[in-house]
Amino acid sequence: MISSPYKRAVQTIEPYAKDTGLSLHIDKRLEERRLSGQPLFNWIEVLKRTFDDIDFKVDGGESTKEATVRVLELFKEVMNEKQKTTLFVTHGNLMTLILRYFDPKFGFGEWSRLTNPDVYHIDLQKKNVSITRLWNEQKTN
Repeated sequence: MISSPYKRAVQTIEPYAKDTGLSLHIDKRLEERRLSGQPLFNWIEVLKRTFDDIDFKVDGGESTKEATVRVLELFKEVMNEKQKTTLFVTHGNLMTLILRYFDPKFGFGEWSRLTNPDVYHIDLQKKNVSITRLWNEQKTN
């Protein structure tokens, strides 16, 4: 299990780590993408534009391309370790970029429909990568 260092991510996965006895590793590459260095009143429009133009970014922010490259470095390292299964704990925007890398249909619309929390399974063992939504907050009600 590898988690973003953000407190809410670690607190979300810690009970599962304790219950299973699996070790939890922290990796900064799973931090949420920084959209801007300053608060934005129009952050939703800026976020949508970053999905339409992967090189677009505002001052102090990270483009879609930059954030994707950052997190894919971690994915490639993990895949080289030949782990059968790895659990990644991250944040909605970055998770959508990960999903988008494996399936280009994921974009702003899919991001807007995420729940908190949300769980996806990416199967890289098959010839064609498959993505399955396993769990989301709405299933608990």
